[in-house]
Amino acid sequence: MDSSANKKCRQYSVEYLSYSFIPPPQNPSMAFRLNCMKMFSNESMRLSKMKKHLDSAHPDKKDKLLGYYQDL
Repeated sequence: MDSSANKKCRQYSVEYLSYSFIPPPQNPSMAFRLNCMKMFSNESMRLSKMKKHLDSAHPDKKDKLLGYYQDL
């Protein structure tokens, strides 16, 4: 059995904006990080991984409110 057939393809959720991730127009199955301008794969589109990235790579932005990211 092909393991790639069993992978879950995550779709963008508005909840991701709280961690400053937006869907790139060219590929909505990936996540784009506003703070570091990097693209993240489907595997990284877990809230726990997004929170960990925010806490470790951008600790100064981890307490920002959702409105901060909506205004960017």
